[in-house]
Amino acid sequence: MEFYIRQNATLPYLKVKVFKDGRNNYKEFSDSLTASTITFSMYDEETQVYKILDRPASIMSTDTIPAEYYVYYQFRKTDSKKSGRYIGEFKITNSQGTIILPLRETLFVNVLESFADSDTCCRPNRGDAPVVFPTETPRNTVTPTLSLSTTPTPSVTPTYTPTGTNTPTPTPTNAYYNYNWELGGLVSCCDGSDVPTGLLSSNSVLTSGDIISINLDGDIKCYELINIPTLINQGSPLGPIVTNTYSDCDTCKSIYGCT
Repeated sequence: MEFYIRQNATLPYLKVKVFKDGRNNYKEFSDSLTASTITFSMYDEETQVYKILDRPASIMSTDTIPAEYYVYYQFRKTDSKKSGRYIGEFKITNSQGTIILPLRETLFVNVLESFADSDTCCRPNRGDAPVVFPTETPRNTVTPTLSLSTTPTPSVTPTYTPTGTNTPTPTPTNAYYNYNWELGGLVSCCDGSDVPTGLLSSNSVLTSGDIISINLDGDIKCYELINIPTLINQGSPLGPIVTNTYSDCDTCKSIYGCT
């Protein structure tokens, strides 16, 4: 099983389905999970060093009959600070002891490099690094060669200056956006729910894992791109407009909130 998340991101949730082993009935199985403590750990695939160790996780169930159970974990910024490939595992602890949740395949957690640096984005210049200005390349100066010539005496022609009104400069009425995208999927920063996909317009290049704010008929909301969008064309906007991008959902929600 492959799971992907961007550096310094807290979404999407890591969710894994719990498979019943068949040794207990569903009531015993449900009671056992409800009374259990669920934790999540994650270690580097190459070094075998744990990045996350026994952090509290949660369990949820569906309303179907029989019910399906899922364990899930929400990452912290420090969990996804370093890019790389990790192996994740859930532990279940109850009165009978502690077991590692058996999975049908290995759970690989891929922390992808982020295009935005959350430590420096949107903050004043701290002065840690000097600002380097480009040096102008000197240009060769061409010295003109003077030659004697006869300058004719110009004749004076009367000039008529019109007194008409000034022509106003037209103001463009339609905004122009560089990119129109067909989205593969959005997740709400507020409740984690999937949002129907469609066309979207932006001034910058979008990619999977970006946190964006979208103007939906005057209501601006925060979302995360969960799949790589497809570029349709460059031109006038064809869909809702991306007003800005952010390093994480919390920053976006602190500006627009959740309604």
